Order: sequence, then structure tokens, then C-alpha cells
Amino acid sequence: MEKIYLPLSRLMNLKAEAARQWKGVICSFLSKNPKRVPFIIGVAGSVAVGKSTTARVLRTLLSKWESHRKVDLVTTDGFLYSTDTLEKKGLLSRKDFPESYDTQKLIDFMVRVKSGVDKAEAPVHSHLTYDIVPE
Repeated sequence: MEKIYLPLSRLMNLKAEAARQWKGVICSFLSKNPKRVPFIIGVAGSVAVGKSTTARVLRTLLSKWESHRKVDLVTTDGFLYSTDTLEKKGLLSRKDFPESYDTQKLIDFMVRVKSGVDKAEAPVHSHLTYDIVPE
């Protein structure tokens, strides 16, 4: 595990720093003050292959780097349609497949995060009720 995750976290740290520096160069060239926005890392894969575990390990490792003291984890579970909606759309048996996600809600969330808004809240999925927690 150390041979994979430690070098990967270092590479991600270097990439995030390079992106931050490049943004600084562009803002300097344009005589603008750089606005700090999150660096987003996506983990994709099939159901039950370890995406969440990988993301949690990377979150822990990245938060140890000096320039990444704040690392948040947002799972796509919160962007699933509610059980009610899945039933109405006839998609309950397809839960966790691409068509069971509110893709527009996910895109809107990502746009808010990358635009640097002060607060962007992701919907929450309960693994106790296997449904979206009402807002």
C-alpha cells in the first residue's frame, strides 16, 4: 500500500502546486488577484472496487502535505436520485448505475466549487436508510 499511495499522494501534491503556481502566473500577467479555488481529484470505477477506500486514504495522505491542510471528500452517493424518484422513473433496480444519478445536480455542484463560492453543500446519502437525507 505504501508503494502506491505515498508516491501517488506526492504526485497529486506536485500537480496541485503546479496548477496553483500556473494560475498565479496567469493572474500576474493579467494584473488580477488570484482567487484560490479547490483542486479537484476524481476517483472513478465500477461498484464495490474500492473507490471510497482509495479516496479516504488519499484524503488522509494529502492532508499531511503542508500546502493541503484542508482536504474534503465528496462522494457521488449524495447525487443519486431519491428512492421515491427512482421508483417513479422505474430505475430502482438500476440504483448506482449512471442513469440513477442526478447528473445536472452534480455538475451544478462542481461548477459552484470550481467557481470559488464560499459555501457549496453536497447532498448527503444515508447508508442507514439507503436514501438521500432531506435538506
